[in-house]
Amino acid sequence: MLKIHPLRGSSIDIHPNARWLQHGITVAGGNGQGDGINQLLNPYGLYVADDQTVYVADPPNHRIVEWKWGATSGQVVAGGNDEGSGTHQLNNPYDVIVDKETDSLVICDSANERVVRWPRRNGTSGETIISNSDCWSLTMDENGYLYVVDFEKYEVRRYRRGESEGKVVAGGNGYGYDLNQLSFPQYVFVDRDHSVYVSEQHGHRVMKWMEGAKEGIVVAGGQGVGDGLTQLSHPQGVVVDQLGTVYVVDLASGSVKRWPKGATHGNIIVGGNVHPLRGSSIDIHPNARWQQNGTTVAGGNGQGNGINQLSSPYGLYVDDDQTVYVADTAKHRIMEWKWGATSGQVVAGGNDEGSGTHQLNNPYDVIVDKETDSLVICDSFNKRVVRWPRRNGTSGETIISNSDCSSLTMDENGCLYVVNSEKLEVRRYRRGESQGIVVAGGNGYGDDLNQFYLPQYVFIDRDHSVYVSDYHNHRVKKWMEGAKQGIVVAGGQGVEDGLTQLAYPQGVVVDQLGAVYVVEQMRATIRRCPKGATQGSVIVGGNSSGEQSNQLSFITVHPLRGSSIDIHPNARWQQNGITVAGGNGEGNGINQLLNPYGLYVDDDQTVYVADSANHRIMEWKWGATSGQVAAGGNDEGSGTHQLSGPRDVIVDKETDSLVICDSFNKRVVRWPRRNGTSGETIISNSGCSSLTMDENGCLYVVNNEKDEVRRYRRGESQGIVVAGGNGYGDDLNQFDLPQYVFVDRDHSVYVSDYHNHRVMKWMEGAKQGIVVAGGQGQGHDLTQLTYPRGVVVDQLGAVYVVDQGSRSIKRWPKGATQGSVIVDGSGSEEQSNQFIHPLRGSSIDIHPNARWQQNGIIVAGGNGEGNGINQLLYPYGLYVDDDQTVYVADTTNHRIMEWKWGATSGQVVAGGNGKGSETHQLNNPWDVIIDKETDSLVICDSENKRVVRWPRRNGTIGETIISNSVCLSLTMDENGYLYVVDGGKAEVRRYQRGESQGIVVAGGNGDGYNFNQLFFPQYVFVDRDHSVYVSDHNNHRVMKWMEGAKQGIVVAGGQGAGDGLTQLAYPRGVVVDQLGTVYVADQGSASIKRWPKGATQGSVIVGGEQSNQLSFPK
Repeated sequence: MLKIHPLRGSSIDIHPNARWLQHGITVAGGNGQGDGINQLLNPYGLYVADDQTVYVADPPNHRIVEWKWGATSGQVVAGGNDEGSGTHQLNNPYDVIVDKETDSLVICDSANERVVRWPRRNGTSGETIISNSDCWSLTMDENGYLYVVDFEKYEVRRYRRGESEGKVVAGGNGYGYDLNQLSFPQYVFVDRDHSVYVSEQHGHRVMKWMEGAKEGIVVAGGQGVGDGLTQLSHPQGVVVDQLGTVYVVDLASGSVKRWPKGATHGNIIVGGNVHPLRGSSIDIHPNARWQQNGTTVAGGNGQGNGINQLSSPYGLYVDDDQTVYVADTAKHRIMEWKWGATSGQVVAGGNDEGSGTHQLNNPYDVIVDKETDSLVICDSFNKRVVRWPRRNGTSGETIISNSDCSSLTMDENGCLYVVNSEKLEVRRYRRGESQGIVVAGGNGYGDDLNQFYLPQYVFIDRDHSVYVSDYHNHRVKKWMEGAKQGIVVAGGQGVEDGLTQLAYPQGVVVDQLGAVYVVEQMRATIRRCPKGATQGSVIVGGNSSGEQSNQLSFITVHPLRGSSIDIHPNARWQQNGITVAGGNGEGNGINQLLNPYGLYVDDDQTVYVADSANHRIMEWKWGATSGQVAAGGNDEGSGTHQLSGPRDVIVDKETDSLVICDSFNKRVVRWPRRNGTSGETIISNSGCSSLTMDENGCLYVVNNEKDEVRRYRRGESQGIVVAGGNGYGDDLNQFDLPQYVFVDRDHSVYVSDYHNHRVMKWMEGAKQGIVVAGGQGQGHDLTQLTYPRGVVVDQLGAVYVVDQGSRSIKRWPKGATQGSVIVDGSGSEEQSNQFIHPLRGSSIDIHPNARWQQNGIIVAGGNGEGNGINQLLYPYGLYVDDDQTVYVADTTNHRIMEWKWGATSGQVVAGGNGKGSETHQLNNPWDVIIDKETDSLVICDSENKRVVRWPRRNGTIGETIISNSVCLSLTMDENGYLYVVDGGKAEVRRYQRGESQGIVVAGGNGDGYNFNQLFFPQYVFVDRDHSVYVSDHNNHRVMKWMEGAKQGIVVAGGQGAGDGLTQLAYPRGVVVDQLGTVYVADQGSASIKRWPKGATQGSVIVGGEQSNQLSFPK
């Protein structure tokens, strides 16, 4: 007979030399998680009766289950009537024992904060015997006295029969590690002398409290957290034998340890090879109280490359012994920090940025693979996953290539899960695999349930469900094993600050009950979202914690200007800006600005603008159509309630105030941020042109009269010079009209030196600066700047500078001798802020709340009908290149025209040799696109019923690539596949490179109005899923044909010709954004309409009855 366990409430007999089987046998459950009678769901406490019957507390199923010895299923003996507080219900019971005297079960009904007595046989309801007790576990001695662990009060109480108050026998002096305290007590054992033994999860020890003692003694552990033989790590269940030997379940090391009486160390008798990987759900008490003051476990000594520093750390992993491994991203290394250490050591990389086997390039995450005793690293900018020996490794081995890895984890089978932020997917790789399979996402970016929009971190639970923080969709998704789409388990309700919402979620873990814990970057909080809940709660950080609300700090979308910020070096920059303040002409209205200068963007995307000529600071909420005056606005003047020509503004969060360059008054003013009516001068006699603040609250002020930058500590009025101050000039210790200032995390000062056409960097304490951008004279060459203005610096030291003279933003990598243009605004002054670039062959990013200007600007033609090089005659299709060059099918002139940005005339790049069918001629071309791979134009030569490829540069003749096609429009996808609308056959065909026949992908069933037909199709758009959108001209609708579909669906119009919001009238050009919103040029109503995905009506965004801005030939 296998005697598993007699009474828990008295010390038991165990042979001191017993040999322990290493392979246990299942006595309850073992059939997967669930609520079946043969299943358990995250079981906790158990009790074994004399006949070997096992009673198990099954918390998430809210029941106690009895399993007879050798049975394959159990039976519910208490609860099991759903979660609740009724007498017939339980709510997350955590422990159970048998009271033989009354033949009843005594249950820790934990979430109901009560102890319940329930008849052992055929009981249908329980009786509350102790109330207001956050009971975690309990036991009973031979006298029938009940001992209850109250984890919230950090105490153990003893209750005589019939008592409801009891008395404290262990702890009761608050949370702590002193000998009279307990820290998160877990399980209790009472020996024959009525001594109480308590396992302390956070104290990593077992304490013994003799009867009547005021404090306990440590009998196991107590030497810090770890897996050494002198240590415990999150101990749980405990029993004591007849010799006083302590047996304790050590959770983190997955072992049972034996600690002889009086010993200073124990030994492992079972297990020791288990670890709660990040890829498995973890045990967190649902009522846990979270400390608001964190402790620093790595770094904390400023940004840098010292072994006691970190620089832009991202992912981390915590080992069994509390060693922390950190991806020290900007220093291209992995750091190991032992528990309590004041410095770390480099364990991977650290050999400068690079792609060698001994190098890393911006690693984003790291985990430990115990089976191979190695680190697995997201070597992100090298687009690889690397395995690196954990101990004394000098180089790594690439195990996965071509993966834009942002985070990873591993399950208990050693399967690796990798987030690929570029492909918007999570892949699972079995050991040795290099391709893996997609387990979440992989359907392009978007907000559908089968999509992600910049996935960040991943967590795998014990059922192999995948949880992913979906950054730009502001949600956490759960994908069950084998699922084709996920479900939202947190957030997904937009980006505001409600409890139903998240704002840019990052790290995520899931506990044993399915509760999701997520780091919310924008609001610097950790939120807990219980399983199935529609809203969460803030457990750490946020704005509700008073003085502690700053305990979490993240670099959000717009952090302080005075600290380097994270920008991906391969970021692609949209050329279309959106207006966030002003945009309604010059003036002093609350929706207008007049000569605005400096601006500041707060965490919630509120923009503060120095509206200089209006002598005020304006505040514009995100998406607002007008602003409000936050400072000044009382005419120009020097009164405390006035400003004069303010040039810059920042927010000082510590004092919740605005700090303003009140330039013409030669002062710096502090102004209450909320409802302030006047300001206080904090610095006088300063020709301030801009300012910023570092993380210590030190203020940096550019004085362009003295050609210097001064730093002021809080309360100082004089400050010290940290850059310039040697008169104006072009020496390295001088400026000539300094403009804007940026301070990085090392307190280096970057200044745009306007008349010297350069950006200077002054390291802390330096007597002169170094040139980090420009400095090669005024000009538009990539080695030059022309009157630089605003400047920021990223985590890699790359400088981003507004170059006023070339009307562009340039990026200058650290140490580079030349920069690159990332946003180009070249052209006339009036048009310098206009940027155009939709790709027609892939869905594009358009802000859903974008405000559309009603006054367009002419980019080609506009000089009347004709065949001059500054004229067009019935132009149809157009294409806009990356550099804003416009290519126009000038149909009736039988030519293709190229118009450079800002040009007053174009040039003929194809045709233009009279109407004809020769290789050097075109006949009524209807559309044109660019094929970048071949650097050629692809032209719908409509009247010649052919598609022509024409060299883009200096081409004199074209080549027919498709014949017998009445081509009206065309586009190309990312694979180079050509999609051609054939108006004669009422179809769209797709042609792979080199094909001349193609296949029908939309229509092809003759003219008609059925869902498998088109009637005079016009323009075509192909999204990233290769769905085809067609403007169906004479059916007054836009149709979407998914890849492989036999018929389409109506996504806009289709309610007959008309100008109602449910209708279209002869639709033409069409594009689709990243959310599936359709934008269509509606010829009949001379408007552009916007049709959200799934909507039954659209809205007019440009033109219409109220405007003559759009005019179409009827």
